[in-house]
Amino acid sequence: MKIERTKKGTEIVSKLDGKNYRVTAVFCDEAGKVTEATAAEMIEREGEEVELSTEHIVQITEANALAFRITKDAKPETVVTGFSVIDGNLYQDGRQIEQGQLKVLSVLSSHIGAVLLAVESGDNVALMTYEPDRDYFRKIFVDLSEVPEVLKVSGETCLMAIEHTKEIEAEKDGQKEKKTVFAGTTLILYQNGNHSATVHETSAKYGLTEALYTESPFGLDAWFPCDAVAGEDADPVAYKVRRWTRFALYDAITCKDFVEMNGALHATWSHAYKCYVLHNDDRLYVDGIGLDIKSPLVAKIGDKILIDVNKKEGVYRLTFSDSDYQFVTMVSRKTADRGLIVTIE
Repeated sequence: MKIERTKKGTEIVSKLDGKNYRVTAVFCDEAGKVTEATAAEMIEREGEEVELSTEHIVQITEANALAFRITKDAKPETVVTGFSVIDGNLYQDGRQIEQGQLKVLSVLSSHIGAVLLAVESGDNVALMTYEPDRDYFRKIFVDLSEVPEVLKVSGETCLMAIEHTKEIEAEKDGQKEKKTVFAGTTLILYQNGNHSATVHETSAKYGLTEALYTESPFGLDAWFPCDAVAGEDADPVAYKVRRWTRFALYDAITCKDFVEMNGALHATWSHAYKCYVLHNDDRLYVDGIGLDIKSPLVAKIGDKILIDVNKKEGVYRLTFSDSDYQFVTMVSRKTADRGLIVTIE
């Protein structure tokens, strides 16, 4: 094994006697390079946790590292840093990484133990990770048309997108000319925890920079506004009302649902009713109970959380609270002759 790969917690086996050891300490030179490690024999007892021997200790150096083999890498604990790309070569803190025939195009995101890269793959682009502790490149996904744009990095996830275009022939002033039009969107979600990427292809033209990100007990959600979809050899076809589409960014990217609502979207999770409450400046929609209220008073809710819904004789009373327990109650009363009457208490 390479002495550089050892770190505290690494499990190794001796090629001499077959005994298993766990590294308990590492020692580095002034440049931070590992030069020596101490490892204790692992003692396994049935039904009990592994114990480390206090008597059987080995010292591992560059001179005798060949006599050991790593069986389990220590779990990384920190986000890797210091990566850059110069002329297709990957560097960490100014040191060039040995990468063979790989041509790195871009560093996309950094995570615990690994950095996500865009790498040239023939005429296409592949997603790969580099794990510095193992000095290992891992192929994640191939056949992207170009380097994706990073939209959101949150913990161990990275959300990316590619907007596609195509050339069509269009007639202008009686003459045919080539024109570039929108053709579709690819959304890519990388999950560092299981070294995987999932993809969603759509004809929707999203406002990628206007996306809203929210947290629920299930994880991170992304809400993308959509005003148009790709046309058939034509310019995008516009929607009459803006469509906000929710994508769950959990184990895989999943299109969950959408709501038609113009303008900016506010989305909060109601723990009391286990659903999202959505509103703009003049419309409120409570997903869990299908309640839809249209009134300019909706703007007064802001980012408060729905904590109580009371319905009696056709009157809804919705109470919202901020983190300081300051309440706002919206009352919606349905009438036969004038629709909804909405007030704020």
